[in-house]
Amino acid sequence: MNAAHNSWGRSIFQRATWWTLAALAIGLTGSARAESSGGLTAGNFAVRLTVTSVQAQGNYGPTRPAAGHQFLVLAAKWENRIDAKLADERGLAPAYGVPDLGMHLYLVTDGAHRGELRGNLDDGSGHQSLDGIMLGKPGAPIAGDIVFEIPAGKYTSADLRFYDDTAGDFSLALAGSTVETRPLQPAQKNAVGEFAVFALTDPDRTVNAPRGFRAIAVDLRGRSDWLATKEAPAYDPSVTPGTTVKRVNLLDWTEVRQYLTVVADGAYAFPPADGGELPDVPRFIPDFFTGWRIVFFVPADAHSLELVAEMPHAGTDEGTIDLPPVRLPLTGKSLAPAAFSAPLSIKDEMFAVSIASRRTATFAGEPAGEGKQFIILDVGVMNTGETGEFFQPAEQLLMIDADGSELPPDGVTAQGAHRPMDRVHFAPHTFRRFETAYQVDASVAHPKLSYHGGSFMQVYELAPVQ
Repeated sequence: MNAAHNSWGRSIFQRATWWTLAALAIGLTGSARAESSGGLTAGNFAVRLTVTSVQAQGNYGPTRPAAGHQFLVLAAKWENRIDAKLADERGLAPAYGVPDLGMHLYLVTDGAHRGELRGNLDDGSGHQSLDGIMLGKPGAPIAGDIVFEIPAGKYTSADLRFYDDTAGDFSLALAGSTVETRPLQPAQKNAVGEFAVFALTDPDRTVNAPRGFRAIAVDLRGRSDWLATKEAPAYDPSVTPGTTVKRVNLLDWTEVRQYLTVVADGAYAFPPADGGELPDVPRFIPDFFTGWRIVFFVPADAHSLELVAEMPHAGTDEGTIDLPPVRLPLTGKSLAPAAFSAPLSIKDEMFAVSIASRRTATFAGEPAGEGKQFIILDVGVMNTGETGEFFQPAEQLLMIDADGSELPPDGVTAQGAHRPMDRVHFAPHTFRRFETAYQVDASVAHPKLSYHGGSFMQVYELAPVQ
């Protein structure tokens, strides 16, 4: 947790290696009420927000939203409501500000879609949408539009959530009542949140899948329920300074494309593909299951599909914690990896590797070329250790060519139906399988593999290949 000067509330996000868990106060939840002016208002111990109108728009001045989206424009007024006497007694700043509203203020439509706050948009008359606020003293106001980008079309409910661990958090219902939808299967929980699949399209014919694959679209949603013991909001007059409370957290999932996979038939892992809605750093908030439509390419003949969310080395205020994978079945029965016996076995410090091989003139529809052949490795890897580890096929599995040089996997590997990820992550005691292809000289009759392990390098003769 990085704390900023009290006049700016508090910076609420901490950088972490993989998952980021950022603590926020839940000591106060303000509820919205109608005012005589016709607006809705809610607040915490330091600020009051009044929304006087909510309007869906196809543009904001010259700016248009992304395809399939619209702007939701909130005419808003913020007012500093800090108790000046309390601030003076506790040595707190009488000013209040939020430099980045997008880190504190969240809009959720239909209980599922979290809008993106769009600050600094010009409305065409010289006014810009708010991206932050600064209220210099008690009673100081600021007015302006708050603009969110949301999915196009009608929505039945719209809810605001504001989180601040120094001044408290509040909620504001802007429209309708959220109707809870049920996931396809019960949500799975770990120590920080709940996650579930709410829709599955298999196959998704709106996306062109590569040869040998089919596209699927997964509606993955999650919500944070991770609590930490923190100091109560400093501006809360009902508590003694230094009092601790349980605070809810926001979850940032960095490197999500490395740790979110669909596992086919219990062994083959595939990361998110282009064409979905998955952001680079998904953020999960409390109260609502929010998420995204995520596209995956899986083998066309795959029967069992399971969504696996891996969450190693989560950074928290208390240090780093390791979380077990969350497994969400999609189609078919979740399978244990089939037994894989192969002529070559290699024992690394943390991996048990099994390798079978074959030769072919074509792979994934591509010819090896004149004077060349493809050597295909069918690789099974088990992490035998107690911590998550990475296996890197392009750096650890190299073929020896006719001239003695080491060859990495050929680019055609990426076209194979069982292609590996660039870096394959293995949770403890996890098995994965994949194929790598090498273009070698046709004169190579007895292929050799150069294996680069954690602390050794060894050349192995492959069993006779057909």
